[in-house]
Amino acid sequence: AGLAAGAGAPPAPGAPALASQSLFTVYVHTPPNITLKPSSPFAGREVAGRVRASWGDHSIVEATRILLRAALADPRNQRFVLLSEADAPLYSAAATYAQLMSEPKSRINACAVPGQDRELKRFTPRMETAGPHGFRKENWRKSSQWWTLNRRAADALGADEAIDASF
Repeated sequence: AGLAAGAGAPPAPGAPALASQSLFTVYVHTPPNITLKPSSPFAGREVAGRVRASWGDHSIVEATRILLRAALADPRNQRFVLLSEADAPLYSAAATYAQLMSEPKSRINACAVPGQDRELKRFTPRMETAGPHGFRKENWRKSSQWWTLNRRAADALGADEAIDASF
């Protein structure tokens, strides 16, 4: 699931809990053949164009990009968080929102740490791209797919075609 902060219209009177808050917009990527039950708090939040995603496959990246592009379509969204179906914030919605909106930088676990395996075995030369901003082996980082992005980083990721195509 994806979560975007900075969005939301005023809640409808008597709306369910998720719909009655205006701090976040939730986007859900379920398999294309799955429709959530009306009783699910996430019903109606499924994004269009879903793909069948398999762990360890590029389809996970494709599903993530579908979620992100759906969230980017709303200009009110300013922070973007990728969550799994098992994640839940530890703090209240208001505290989570305040933290996300006060943090100017994106957070992604993609730092080079001396002496730490960057899983170079997963890199193949066909992943390299040309140009002054091309992707090279020295840029390779293999890390967790969970992240929090600001609008600028999310726009760049959503617009990228060259690096994504190399995978």
